[in-house]
Amino acid sequence: MQLSAKARLVSIIVAVVFMFGALVGTGAYLIVYHLNNANATTQSADATIGNLFNTDGSLNAENVSKFLTKLQYTSITSSTTLTSSQIASRTGNSGSFVFQMGYYVDPNGTINASKPIIWQATYLRNGYLTIWMANSYTSEYFNNGTSSNSGWKTSSNNYSKTGNYSNSLIREVTKNIYSKLAGKFTTLNAIIKSPSEAGATWQATQQNAYYSSTSYWSITNGMRTNANSGSGKANANPNGWSWDSSVYSDKFWLPSHVEIFNTPDQTGAYNDRGLWGITSANDRKDTSSTALDGKSTSQYCWLRSGSL
Repeated sequence: MQLSAKARLVSIIVAVVFMFGALVGTGAYLIVYHLNNANATTQSADATIGNLFNTDGSLNAENVSKFLTKLQYTSITSSTTLTSSQIASRTGNSGSFVFQMGYYVDPNGTINASKPIIWQATYLRNGYLTIWMANSYTSEYFNNGTSSNSGWKTSSNNYSKTGNYSNSLIREVTKNIYSKLAGKFTTLNAIIKSPSEAGATWQATQQNAYYSSTSYWSITNGMRTNANSGSGKANANPNGWSWDSSVYSDKFWLPSHVEIFNTPDQTGAYNDRGLWGITSANDRKDTSSTALDGKSTSQYCWLRSGSL
């Protein structure tokens, strides 16, 4: 995990992922990813669909039907694998397929219907659609002792600044955000699946990958174990880390370097790389902005394998 001095100290936007299952009894399954980057995409939400949830927290069946029709979900087989741009092409969108699902809910459980949550579809595999939260939800430290920037920390835990994602403040905050959203949008628990529930074994043990074109390696790309220690590669267990494999059962979670930038067999420029095949032009908007809760955010973001 490559963490600069600045990255350890500044509060950065949360990134999360979750899995979507069985929308309105259609047998549709999706995976949902992330709260990252100041804004994760330069694209606007598809205006022909509408928000998948009503402001009272119920699922909007009409908009869900439009969403699934646009995705051509009934023709997706378990063997289909699509990257972000391929999903966009399938739906007739340019660059990315972006849509609204839900609204901002504060730590007290109050919904704000003027703040829809924007999501980007980034990856489809084994009948699951990975989606990435495109507008930042809040701003938080990865780890900073007992300190929190977002107001979403509920425990008294003292988080080591060298701790990994599975034992981090950012993970606690991510889980707490999911809990509040699921409390307001009650269908979420039925339609969202954790990697463990979805049998997404490919997500459990993603290998290390080069950090850009340098000799640095990112680690902890998997959600259950660390891999690839040895010559020329990052130590899979720095700082005496113990990995809490329960993260594999989280409903919301941060993506890793492998999803967003380089996979283990890639080096060089970031454009069109990573498991999702996302691009600088359409998907990584590296500018500061304001999170849904009003907090200022940096152009940097957190991943479970470190900072970017």
